[in-house]
Amino acid sequence: KDLKILSISALETIALIIFFLVFSLGRKEAMLAAISIPLTFFSVFMLMYQMGMVINGMVLFALVVGLGLLVDTSIVIVEALHENIVNEGMDARSGALDAIKRFRIPLLSGTLTTVSAFVPMLMVSGVMGQYLRVIPIILSMLLLSSYFAAVFLVPAIAVRIYKPGFVV
Repeated sequence: KDLKILSISALETIALIIFFLVFSLGRKEAMLAAISIPLTFFSVFMLMYQMGMVINGMVLFALVVGLGLLVDTSIVIVEALHENIVNEGMDARSGALDAIKRFRIPLLSGTLTTVSAFVPMLMVSGVMGQYLRVIPIILSMLLLSSYFAAVFLVPAIAVRIYKPGFVV
C-alpha cells in the first residue's frame, strides 16, 4: 500500500513538473526539458539492475526526492539553447554546442555540490546506516544521470526539434 501511494505521488509530481515547465518555458522547451525525466529514470533503473538493487520504498522515496532536482540541469541547457537559437539567431547545432560549452562545467559543479550534500548519509553506521544508504546512492545516480542527459542527450534532441518545419 505504501509503495502504491509513493508511486502515485511520483506520477503526480511528474505531472506538476511538466505543467510548470509548459507554463514557464513554453511548449517546445518544456518538452525538451521534460524528456530528461524518462531518460534519467531509465538510466537509473539500468544502473540499479547492474548493481543488483531492487525497487523498494526507500528507492522510490529517493527517486521522488530527486525528481524535482533532475530537471534543473535540463532547464538551464534548454534556456541557453532557446537564447542562442531564437534570440541570437544561431543555427540549432551551433546553439547547442555553445550552450554545452558555456554551461557544462557550472552544471557539473552544481550537480556535484548537490550530490555531496547527501554523502554524509553513507557514513551512518549500524542498521540505520544500511537502511539509509540507498538514498544517497540513488540520488547520486539520478543527479549524475540527469547531468548526462542534459548535456549530451537534450541538445542532440534539440538540434532535431529546432530544424525548420519541425512542429511540436
